[in-house]
Amino acid sequence: MSPHDINVLLHHYSSTAQWPLGNTEAYRSSLEWMFHNGLCDRADMFARLTARGNALVRMLCATPLPEQRFINPLTNEAVEDAA
Repeated sequence: MSPHDINVLLHHYSSTAQWPLGNTEAYRSSLEWMFHNGLCDRADMFARLTARGNALVRMLCATPLPEQRFINPLTNEAVEDAA
């Protein structure tokens, strides 16, 4: 899944409006990928997410932010941030 696919997925999750950037090849490719994987259905000139598509959006939204840890290479212990 590309960042563009995620953008299209989120657009159709949150809006029934047409894709604002036009009917480009990249948009059509993302839609075909979503149709093929059961994430959305074709519905009256726009795409509607399926239960699987809605579940994917909820999973993406629940993903925690990455954390950065500093490890002392001599002791292999985490070094606490003193800031």
